Amino acid sequence: MKKRRVVLRNSMALLLSAVMASSLTPAVALAETDAAGSADSNAVAQADLGAASATTYYEVGTYEKLTEALEGVAVGGTVKLTNDVTASKAITINKSITLDLGTHSITLEKSEDSEEFKYTVGIGNNASVTIKNGKLTGGFKSVVRMLNGANHLTLERVNVESLTNAGGIWDFGTNSFLTLANCTVSGDWFAISHNGSTAPFTLNATKSEITKTGEGVPDACAIYVSANSTNTADGSNNNKINLNGCIVKGPGGIEGKFTDMVLTDCDIMGYATPPSFVQYNNGSTSKGFAVVATDNTLETAPAPRGTITIDGGTYTGLVGLSQYEVACTTYPEFEEATYSIISGKFDHDPKTIKRVTIGENSEVLKDGGLWVVCGHAGKGTTVSGYYPATCGSNGYSGNTVCKFCNKVLSPGYTIPATGEHTYGEWTVTKEATETEAGSQERACSVCGEKETQEIPACGHAPSEGWKSDATDHWKVCEGCGAELEKAAHSFGEWTVTKEATETEPGARERACSVCGATEAEELPALGHKPSASWQSNATDHWKVCEGCGAELERAAHSFGDWTVTKEATEAEPGFRERSCSACGYVQAEEVAKLSPAASIPEGGSGWVETDAGTWGYVDAGEPVEEGWKEVDGSWYYFEEEAMQTGWKEVDGDWYYLNGSGEGTEGSMATGWKQDGEDWYYLEDTGKMATGWQEVEGEWYHLGESGRMDTGWKQDGGAWYYLNGAGEGTEGAMATGWKEVGGKWYYLNKSGAMRSGWQRLGGVWYLLNASHDGTFGAMLEGWQRVDASAGKPTSANSWYYLEPGSGAMAANRWVGGYYVDGSGLWVR
Repeated sequence: MKKRRVVLRNSMALLLSAVMASSLTPAVALAETDAAGSADSNAVAQADLGAASATTYYEVGTYEKLTEALEGVAVGGTVKLTNDVTASKAITINKSITLDLGTHSITLEKSEDSEEFKYTVGIGNNASVTIKNGKLTGGFKSVVRMLNGANHLTLERVNVESLTNAGGIWDFGTNSFLTLANCTVSGDWFAISHNGSTAPFTLNATKSEITKTGEGVPDACAIYVSANSTNTADGSNNNKINLNGCIVKGPGGIEGKFTDMVLTDCDIMGYATPPSFVQYNNGSTSKGFAVVATDNTLETAPAPRGTITIDGGTYTGLVGLSQYEVACTTYPEFEEATYSIISGKFDHDPKTIKRVTIGENSEVLKDGGLWVVCGHAGKGTTVSGYYPATCGSNGYSGNTVCKFCNKVLSPGYTIPATGEHTYGEWTVTKEATETEAGSQERACSVCGEKETQEIPACGHAPSEGWKSDATDHWKVCEGCGAELEKAAHSFGEWTVTKEATETEPGARERACSVCGATEAEELPALGHKPSASWQSNATDHWKVCEGCGAELERAAHSFGDWTVTKEATEAEPGFRERSCSACGYVQAEEVAKLSPAASIPEGGSGWVETDAGTWGYVDAGEPVEEGWKEVDGSWYYFEEEAMQTGWKEVDGDWYYLNGSGEGTEGSMATGWKQDGEDWYYLEDTGKMATGWQEVEGEWYHLGESGRMDTGWKQDGGAWYYLNGAGEGTEGAMATGWKEVGGKWYYLNKSGAMRSGWQRLGGVWYLLNASHDGTFGAMLEGWQRVDASAGKPTSANSWYYLEPGSGAMAANRWVGGYYVDGSGLWVR
């Protein structure tokens, strides 16, 4: 019948879990999760608690949803927090589940002496509960309360922090288990406590810190675990405390009544001074003890029941009642508990404990203010006092010592001196030159002894090409610049390189057969031979050189007065002519027909087109004969009553007058003007600009002819670059970095090209300072130049410029060479 009831309860639990899960908000996913570790191996059977065929997983972020989830979750399921939760009243968990705090906290906000606020989290109903990954705080009596029954609570990575006058984790169960892993538990009252009215209770803790904090309850110890002779069968079924790698601290460290303890590698402190003890049957009765076993009676002679085993760690405070002299004199017949010390460090002599057993292979040593018990086995060893042998001194292998007590377990041995120096790198003490040897030395890093070595002279390295002057030739040593193989030129025969003409001298040269240097001489010009007769055109006359055809004695015609050869009428034009008195050239021209000028009213103004197709302007009845005239806001220029077009020089300045199809014909142009393939700039006055001109924020250079320049331009000793077609604004002066013909140049804000060493944007660059056809170009690779101007030098002054970027290398190796912070090759 019992088995059938279990099946019924399991079925009802499954149905109830499904119904409650579907009603929760936020929605929770029914997913299979690993509930391993949520139930202790010593837990009672879970049949009476119900079980589901699939575990349930909840994620909640509020107190209300948390309480709903704890009711709805199936046995073995998990509830996980997504936010910090402030509880309105105590939370009790009555089923075997996992509560994952998710790095968040649960806090009981209110604190008053009532059941609803006595604790923050309670464990009941024989449940096996795991709480992990977060913080628990609050509760009037304690943060966590393990209620009546065989409850099993496991805390993993949890910080338990009590209020004033409250404890951390208190247990009131029977056959209950508390397991801590990597936790911090603090209480103003006992950090961990088990009430003595029930037993047994087991505390297992690893790598956890358990502390009695605050002054609210000054007599409390950090861990208090109690029982009595009845519920432990007079000590045969004692409570258990098993600590490994833990820190315990309080006025008293650990006090156990009818409790066995195994303390491994723990640091336990009872810091109250002076220590005290009273025989009492309710609560802790001692202070200033690191570890102590007491009983739970009012008998005049204490008779604690318990076995305490200590293996490793440090214990500050008394250990055992028998180390408290007042207890021994007040209760001379008391019976001490059983203490077994395998190893540990104590600030009181452990041999003074009654009924103490020191490990069979252990010894007691005094180390300053501590008594050290150590058997060495399993404590590990280290080497102390090792120092190596050197070229001139013996070394020592070091002593093997116990890591725990530092006792020398086996001495070391002497290591003989090596006799071999440990030399460092060679350091050049004198640089070798082409004609003199240098030297270098290195030192032993141990004893300082030095070894010196000669560096052979470099010898001259003649240049491949010859240097020369007017009389001699020679080669140059590429290292020191010395002149080598100097000798006089060996010239051959003269060769005419340019024939002399009537107006220009000729030239001849001869070459040295050794170095190829040339010597040149000028051949005088032949001079002109004028023709006997004159040549002429409409304006000038000249003679012609019979040798070269050059024009000679050119001059303007010297005309006499006009002679009318045919009078003009209103129907037909007339003719007139005049002749040059020097060459006899006759100039003839047509005289326009007489015009009644009917289109212009008498005294009026307007444009008049002549029969020849030219335009004139009549101003107030009079024709404009010559000069500038403004008509309808535009300026026009007239000569001999005719409006002019195209380029015109007026008073030494050039102007452009629009032709047909170029705007208003004859009007004066301003701004940019393209004439054929060339561009010109005309100022607001119409005058053609020359030299540097700023137009709309860009600088341009216009030659003496007014034509806009492009490409490289030298002006005042500085070079400038003016953009060509396809390089931005054509003709505009470039600044900053500029790539021209595959090489990079730098032009400052004024447009002037820079050369030599230049620091740009915190980086050094070398711009060619030699006038070798690439003046100003960014150099790359190894360059032999001086440090100031960046010009080629014969000195041993090498720098490395990164290929591609041109940046100077500094403080690093380049291949097998090292350059210092200034970029100079030093080794």
